[in-house]
Amino acid sequence: MHKTNSIIMHAPKMSIFETAANLELWPKILPHYRYIRYLERSPNRNVVVMAARRSGIPIKWTSEVTVDRDRVEIHFQHLKAFTKGMHVVWTFDEKPVGVLVTILHDLNFRVKILAPLADKIIGDFFIGNIGNKTMRTGLGPITCIGKGVDGFWKGILAEKTGISPITNFDVSAFGVRVAGQVNDWDPEEFFPAHRLKRLDRYAQFSVASAKLALDDAGIEYSKEKPQDRIGVSFGTALGGVCKAEENYIRFLKKGPRGVQPTLAVQVFGGSAHSNIAIDFGFRGVGTTNSNSCASGTVSVGEGLRYIRDNFADVVIAGGAEAPLTTITIGAFDIIKTMSRCPGPELACRPFDKLRDGFVMGEGAASLILEELEHARTRDAKIYAEVLGYSLNNDAFHMTAPLPSGDSCIRAMRDSLADAEVAPEQIDYVNAHASSTQLNDSAETMSIKEVLGEHAKKIPVSGTKGYHAHPLGATGAIEAALCALALDRQWVPPTINYQNPDPACDLDVVPNHGRTAELNYVMSNSFGFGGINACIVLGRVRD
Repeated sequence: MHKTNSIIMHAPKMSIFETAANLELWPKILPHYRYIRYLERSPNRNVVVMAARRSGIPIKWTSEVTVDRDRVEIHFQHLKAFTKGMHVVWTFDEKPVGVLVTILHDLNFRVKILAPLADKIIGDFFIGNIGNKTMRTGLGPITCIGKGVDGFWKGILAEKTGISPITNFDVSAFGVRVAGQVNDWDPEEFFPAHRLKRLDRYAQFSVASAKLALDDAGIEYSKEKPQDRIGVSFGTALGGVCKAEENYIRFLKKGPRGVQPTLAVQVFGGSAHSNIAIDFGFRGVGTTNSNSCASGTVSVGEGLRYIRDNFADVVIAGGAEAPLTTITIGAFDIIKTMSRCPGPELACRPFDKLRDGFVMGEGAASLILEELEHARTRDAKIYAEVLGYSLNNDAFHMTAPLPSGDSCIRAMRDSLADAEVAPEQIDYVNAHASSTQLNDSAETMSIKEVLGEHAKKIPVSGTKGYHAHPLGATGAIEAALCALALDRQWVPPTINYQNPDPACDLDVVPNHGRTAELNYVMSNSFGFGGINACIVLGRVRD
């Protein structure tokens, strides 16, 4: 055990919050870290408080706290002697305003320090890399352009839409004619016949995509040998709507006796993560969120948090949706948010001047999120690193974005801050780009506000022309695509693009993808209800 040295730093005479935001100040003091970010204001405290954890390694804080007129010093001891640390004492107007603690050698500690300061409000700070590093080591997409990593990537490289005319039910009463249907879906490839009686189509997608991802990652699983350190974080907007509609029709024809006895466990949203946990024996943290079109992205972001906070070593994160029913198509058709273009090739055309609405789809994607050392121990292939995540709400309208774009802008900025990545470091943005007039132009404005002049120097594509918009599954599908883009150093295009829109004046990668050096990418999901979620991924080099 040992004590660390202390470094005293006198900040410029500006407010504590201005100082915290001054990123240029810090590389001179801590060149091995990129950013120190201010999170929130806290009331004045009379004592120093802290929180620290990484993979169960204990931290011991001594009582050696020195407070005088112009500085605060805290010495600590680590119970593992291999670590060296450094303290920065922050003073303002010769008064102690905070102690920032960083751990060297990239050991990923979460540290929060508050120091006393009379009649002042001081800040909470996170410094350095927060929590455990989280890798993507397996992918399991199920989409209308292909299943599994190879099938999905082959569909992306084909640069053709997977959208097709709706054939499963009569759409003559609707203005909508096309959807992103998984026409080659054979559930018996994954399930015995008796099992299918208890699974809505969306739950079939969930479990099957999880299996594809687990096998891709080489994760061992067994119902007979349950694992407590593997969890599930899943998302779906509508859950078991297929079985709900099917059984409602049966109820109308036969009354209560016509309803399936297992209906209750098929329609609820939590059946996604529950069935994954049951089938593969995962007893760790388990959640399903229902954050509309952002659900898949939220599931990945929350999975990141579970690993950072040491709730799990591995998380199966993803989203699934099977919304292609008469009631769902009818509901969205009534509010005129979907494309009425009868031709599949032009129905979904993000950023195009003549876009007229989104195209609903179905499918799923699961992503294996894994703590870095856990992945390295088993020599796993790593597609990408999940670096940052943010989630907020417009608090404005159920279907229209906030006109100012403030919440979308904040979501992107917060995800960058969480990732400790500067705007000018982003090499590609996978936009939400739902192919609606209002949302595509609003997102363009927000991206330009966040990235500044850099926005026009990088590719920003919308990929829903490929796989349509499977609501709660979309963010997970696009996250999988971003991981593959980083792994294969290739930017997917915006297909079906013909007519440039002055309101969407970024490099949208029209119709044909391209090779590029990608180190950091951002994926946006902006859903109904004003729900905004963003994640930032990074390239992993051997």
